[in-house]
Amino acid sequence: MHFIFSAPFRTGINLNSLVSMNANGDVVEQLCSSLVEVKSLLQKGFDWEVPWAKNCENELHYSELSEDLIPLSATPLLRLRMAIDPMRVMMQKKDNFREIQVDSIESCFIEYYDNTVAILFIDANLSFPDGHKSGFQALDRWSTGWCAEVINEASKFDKHLQNVLVNRKNNKKKIFLKPEEFKVFFDQCQNHKRDAPAIDRLLWVTRVFLRGKDDPGMALLEEWTQQVDLTCREKIIGDARIAFCIGNSVVFNEIRGKEYVALTSALAICTYFYVLHDVINRNLKIIFIDLSNENSANNSMAHRINKVRGHIEFIENEFSDVLLGLQGMRSQVATHLLDTWKYADLIKSVQNKKETVGKMLDFSMRQQQGKYARIVEAILAAIGGVAVLDFALNLFAFTNYKQLSEDSIPGLVDAVKYLPPDGVFYAIIALILAILILVIKKREYL
Repeated sequence: MHFIFSAPFRTGINLNSLVSMNANGDVVEQLCSSLVEVKSLLQKGFDWEVPWAKNCENELHYSELSEDLIPLSATPLLRLRMAIDPMRVMMQKKDNFREIQVDSIESCFIEYYDNTVAILFIDANLSFPDGHKSGFQALDRWSTGWCAEVINEASKFDKHLQNVLVNRKNNKKKIFLKPEEFKVFFDQCQNHKRDAPAIDRLLWVTRVFLRGKDDPGMALLEEWTQQVDLTCREKIIGDARIAFCIGNSVVFNEIRGKEYVALTSALAICTYFYVLHDVINRNLKIIFIDLSNENSANNSMAHRINKVRGHIEFIENEFSDVLLGLQGMRSQVATHLLDTWKYADLIKSVQNKKETVGKMLDFSMRQQQGKYARIVEAILAAIGGVAVLDFALNLFAFTNYKQLSEDSIPGLVDAVKYLPPDGVFYAIIALILAILILVIKKREYL
């Protein structure tokens, strides 16, 4: 039974977006030099490559004749091809699921993208010794464990590569950044997910079943995909008939060639951008909680929020460019996947959280500005009060001046002669304190 597994997970590989947009050549050069440095760590059967379009011949993804100007977000920065035999033997030794057996692995590789995202891709043939029903019931949990094991096997290589990429000697132009330096994926910094076990860094597993001669039956597939009528979701992609579902999808016939390439490449692109919005959606939720628990946002938090908000706009612009350029069957597959995954609702959720966090940040900033304004007002009120007190002291001193000339016009000096000095001073001090209290207690209702 033929299956395709796609599993996104988090890494520490991250481009400085503002620099990398005009430094494609430098990115490739640094990647190639870094791969040479870490190649000695690779075991037999493992291999690195930089899968840029100008280095390989393939069907065009985009409407342009040249793919050299494709946004970096549309293609993996590098690919790690896994040794097939060790992957199969590893699962046979560690696997506790007797319902599933790995017969063969067509391909197994990890594509490392920008923005701390990587995607594991496995094309394998499985068999269910205890029957179709028990096999499909155990498949979801089994495939999640298998993908986590493969990611864990590759972790020592990509961690070393991450250290080489951000090394000051090799990274003078700051093309690659650590997540904590980029200040957008702060969940990576707070939770130390890069050093977490693979099962914690794994986000989810997308499974595609390609029906062949060994047909499990429509009723079992509907239970596995959680769809009442699976045939209603069938879409025609070239010669392939595919039912796109959330999590588990079904191809009703064996596909090869351009249909297979269109399915896998569009799945990778859509998964990457979905992961980005999903991660940012979670980050915005964390920011919302932090802002709600804090009395006011500090400069560090404000800078972090502005970086996240700006990066959301950058990602959406990149994704728009990618979708506009996709052609043929890739465009069809991407459209069906995004509709199935409710990508528009995810974007709407991100936008709503971004607006809410923005309003909370603006309100917090206005509160701080109001606080500083009240402090300035209190200082000015104190200065004014001291000036009034000084004026009163000078006036009383002037009225007691012995050589003061007499006149017949009643005025302020004559009135002061009849006022008690201590009482006037106490009244002025009380007035100053009252003004200061009113200024300090002042609140702005927005």
